[in-house]
Amino acid sequence: MAGHRRNSLRLHGYDYASAGAYFVTVCSADRVPLFGEIKDDRVVLTPFGHIVSDRWHQAVTQVHGSEPDEFIVMADHFHAIVWLNTGVTTSSQNTVGANDYPPFASHRAHLRSLVRTFKAAVTTAINTERNTPGNKVWQRNYYDRVIRDERELNSARKYVRFNVDKCLMMRETSARR
Repeated sequence: MAGHRRNSLRLHGYDYASAGAYFVTVCSADRVPLFGEIKDDRVVLTPFGHIVSDRWHQAVTQVHGSEPDEFIVMADHFHAIVWLNTGVTTSSQNTVGANDYPPFASHRAHLRSLVRTFKAAVTTAINTERNTPGNKVWQRNYYDRVIRDERELNSARKYVRFNVDKCLMMRETSARR
């Protein structure tokens, strides 16, 4: 029996350690509204939503060469713009390692590693708080978009800033049906 092969959401052939801006969306498992709710036209975070926010700041500051931009924690998902490898020099200038290899192959941030670190930290913290070891907090994958120019960057920032309004409009449209 042939195994199921998932199609990748990644841009084929693109190096996700390349310097630049990336737009990332991560959804909670089964889209459960674990992180907050919309009240009075704004998101009110649960303690779990605050964990998401705190762990995002930690992940971005711990990954050398990454810088945060806009982000928002919603009830059942998270959007962020992150810059990778701004002002980073590679360790190829360092030749102090064993067998003449640099001590670290690369100091460049990679989007996959950043998101994986973030999701794992959130999952561990939330499951510790709920005393539910091993429970899924996130959907299996994440959505990303390589931001190619200033127009796309401004569009992504606008999307993040007005995501609550978008959710409210979708809720109103659903209620009218």
